[in-house]
Amino acid sequence: MREETISAFRLWLKTARGNSDRVIGDKISRCRRVERHYDCDLDELDEGCIRFLLGLLCCSPSGVPRHGIRIRPGSNLGKVTADLKNAVRAYFEFRMKR
Repeated sequence: MREETISAFRLWLKTARGNSDRVIGDKISRCRRVERHYDCDLDELDEGCIRFLLGLLCCSPSGVPRHGIRIRPGSNLGKVTADLKNAVRAYFEFRMKR
């Protein structure tokens, strides 16, 4: 994500979604974490890549994450995975409305 896009995303989360500054920071951090893991720029992904990425950000029926992103031991794998997915989904919703 480019800095100018992050600023616009931050404003959108605040005005359109009413998120607090803490929630906004968490979502941006999670999006960057996904970018680092997959070595990609969320600004450059097309709709097919977006769908694929969102499909990876889930857990198997046995509760094992499919994405391979490192999660701190002792953390709730399902919640962390859902938080990552929700952040990326919010970013793509923002992108589609621009």
